Amino acid sequence: MKKMQFSSLNVSHIFKSSDKYIIGIVNNQSSESFVFKIANKNNEELNKEINRIRELRSQYNFMRKRLGPIVDHGVFEKGYHKGKCYYLYPLIDGDTFSHFVQKPSIDHYKIGKTFKLLCSETLRFCREHKFDSGYDKSSGSFIKSLIKHSIIQLNDLLSVRALLELGDLTINKRKKTNIKEVVYQILNHSAVKKLDKLNSFVSEVGHWNFHGDNVIIKDLSSPNSFSFIDPDIHIDTCDPLFTLARFLYTYPHDTADYSQYVIESNYLFPNKDDNCYFNIKTLWPQVVSQLYSELFDPFLDQASSRINNIISDIGDDELLRLQLNYLLCLLRGITANYESKFSIPSNKLSFFQNKGIFLYLTAVVFANDMRDKLYGN
Repeated sequence: MKKMQFSSLNVSHIFKSSDKYIIGIVNNQSSESFVFKIANKNNEELNKEINRIRELRSQYNFMRKRLGPIVDHGVFEKGYHKGKCYYLYPLIDGDTFSHFVQKPSIDHYKIGKTFKLLCSETLRFCREHKFDSGYDKSSGSFIKSLIKHSIIQLNDLLSVRALLELGDLTINKRKKTNIKEVVYQILNHSAVKKLDKLNSFVSEVGHWNFHGDNVIIKDLSSPNSFSFIDPDIHIDTCDPLFTLARFLYTYPHDTADYSQYVIESNYLFPNKDDNCYFNIKTLWPQVVSQLYSELFDPFLDQASSRINNIISDIGDDELLRLQLNYLLCLLRGITANYESKFSIPSNKLSFFQNKGIFLYLTAVVFANDMRDKLYGN
């Protein structure tokens, strides 16, 4: 495509403006539409994203079909954005998978069919990755190291560190082992250790970020008409099944991102001892909550038979890897969504919103269920 100058394009819409990025839509004289992304403070990260998109499209046929090309990039030479990096890619017609799920009138059969296709196609893509032979007979240990590192990082988060220091937690009226202890029980299980007997399932090039707001669907009547945006450049090396796990992480991701939850707890009470309780309530409209549950609960609940109904050919080792990667998604999500402040919607300390705490509690519940199923409890 002929190189375009930003000055010759018309900005028609801005749909995100933050400290890090400005993202919007521009049109050229031929009425073609493009998405632009401008780095507000970190050109290096945006350049890494450009390179990741090109690398993915170069290495994988799946990505050439599903991930839009970079049609222009550069650095502004003058004006308010002088010195800032940008890139353009063609606007993809359609809506995000998450937005489809959130429409009360959506056809459950059509979205369910699309969901199953996305799961199976993503699994196929994960299997087609180029694996690094340097991780033969050690891939399991590598994934364990990523999970342990994510636990260590939680110590840097003030409001989360206080949670780490507690004993058992009561979540939705059920006693749960706190995150560090239960995660180490999982990692010490023989089935997890046996993953080191496998050839490498670690790749150095991946998208890693298929959550529902990064999946664009043109038409539910043609479920194969899907594309992806926004690779995660903060991950360089991982198990490709992290990408599928990231898609299955859509329910807690969206619940946190759209603030569709409230936590009732005595956690914020002054001088409270370590006997803390947490009751989590989601705020989605009932029909939306029901659909999210229908689609994603089999994975959150780790119900093997229901998972096999969605992805029929997933093997036992793959399922265990998927669960470990889902746990990794949740742990990384705590850090990525960390908020130092608490929102108190009712002006009562017993009810609050905090994304990091919400994902921490979700991770605790998931890890306890995973531990119990591994050990047959």
